[in-house]
Order: sequence, then C-alpha cells, then structure tokens
Amino acid sequence: MADATREEFYQRLDEAPYAVRGFFETVEARFGPRNTADVHFTHTNGIDMRIAVPKELTKKGKLRNFATMYWRGKNRPIHSRIFLTPDELANLGFPGAKEPASSTEPLTAELQLSEDFWRYKAEDFARYIEAAHIKMLAQC
Repeated sequence: MADATREEFYQRLDEAPYAVRGFFETVEARFGPRNTADVHFTHTNGIDMRIAVPKELTKKGKLRNFATMYWRGKNRPIHSRIFLTPDELANLGFPGAKEPASSTEPLTAELQLSEDFWRYKAEDFARYIEAAHIKMLAQC
C-alpha cells in the first residue's frame, strides 16, 4: 500500500459529481485538524482516503486506521470500511452494513454509500466515523 497525496486523491475525483468531492471534503475537514486523527491517502483501490489514530497515540507505535473510503467512478457508490460492527452502525441509524469477507480485516463493517447518501448525508457519515474514532482511541 503505497502512500498517495491529497492532490492525487482529489485529482481522481475531477470527473466525479461535485457532491462526491464535497462528501470527502466534509469528512476531511472534520478530522484533518485533530491531533488524535491522521487523514492520509494510499493507492489502494485505485486511491483511497484513510483516517487513523496517529502512531504516537498507539501502543504499538503504528497508525491505526478507523475508516477507509474510496469512489471508483460514475454511477457507483462510495465504498467504506469503518471500525464499528454492522450492529453498532444499525444502532446509529445506518442499516445494511456488512461484515468484511476476510476475518482478518481490522475494520469490522463494510458500507456502500449510495448517491442519495453521499449527496445529502455526509454529516451523518461523519458521525459514524466519529463513533469509530472514539472506539479506536479507547483500544489504542
């Protein structure tokens, strides 16, 4: 998983609907300024955004991702994995999350965010990531 830059990530979204870019900018704006979160980008899934607890705050001295998300192209959902279970997400108001196919995946829920969701509910998603952030900090 090679590092990517913020510019590369947003350049990939040049052809995306404006609301897709706005979705990612909303999430980045919420977590980017914090000293307990690190927004970074990798070339996984083409290119993705990840939000992690910084290595300085973890017991093992490594970044601990609590959310990943990417968009692959026109008429497709935003894909995400976060450090909450599907049941925890349902309790927060997001039914339909699934467990990852791999039992070794540390992020315990997979979500596919439809256009109606990423267009109108970026703040709701940021709240879900907030809950994953709190849960991760308690375990670091």
